Amino acid sequence: MTRVTSSRLQISTPNATLRDEPADVPGDLKKIVDPIDANVAMYGQGLAVNRPAFGIAGRFYFATDQLVLYYDSGTAWTTCDGNMYTDSATFDALGVGIHNGMRVSVYFAGAGVDVLWDMIWDVDATPFKWRCAGATPHFSEVATAEASTNSAYVDLATVGPSVTIPFDGKYNIEFGAMITTDGIVTHGAFCAPVLGATPASDANSIEVLGPDTAESISVSRWLFSKTLNKADVVKLQYKQTVGGSSNFTRRWLRVIPVVINN
Repeated sequence: MTRVTSSRLQISTPNATLRDEPADVPGDLKKIVDPIDANVAMYGQGLAVNRPAFGIAGRFYFATDQLVLYYDSGTAWTTCDGNMYTDSATFDALGVGIHNGMRVSVYFAGAGVDVLWDMIWDVDATPFKWRCAGATPHFSEVATAEASTNSAYVDLATVGPSVTIPFDGKYNIEFGAMITTDGIVTHGAFCAPVLGATPASDANSIEVLGPDTAESISVSRWLFSKTLNKADVVKLQYKQTVGGSSNFTRRWLRVIPVVINN
């Protein structure tokens, strides 16, 4: 008996030319089904939440809401390209089940400025598992010159600048302003950020003391790895030594992620 083997899946079938093999429909069907079952990939698609449990090696699943292709190795689902580019809302809904080392570029569009974060999933990190490999900062600025005579930290007539935190995590905060003093050497002008529920304080401030003539001085500062919650507002406030008056202009604020959770 002479059989023919297919070139790709190696499926064995009777020789259609010689016809020298007795008919065995069940046996021949099994010889066709077995190599197909062992060698052909399976494909499905739908929302990420509807992806079936892993356990059947050779399956692919395309998550239409994430635009990510997953592969079932038999012991876990993994992404085929390892990377993802998505908007902040989709990233927020991404959830758990990301394989270690996955890289996601998250973009935030708004206020005429596009912000892009490059995040890497670290399954061993705690409590924040997304590590920032690079980021465009969230930035806010108030250019208007406005005065403060209040001896406690308050908003100026034009509030801010301010940034709303998009995810729980730790952030680097950079801020600055041009401060014009009143020319009295004992007077000081202060600017400090409100960090969510943490009020502005001298410990986190920039300040100008004196000098004995009215001058404009640009001052800035970094605050490193501050823990903040989603929807917290980081906002600059201002104060002045009792009896003094100073102007604040070109006020600016930058917020950059260190580690976050979505």
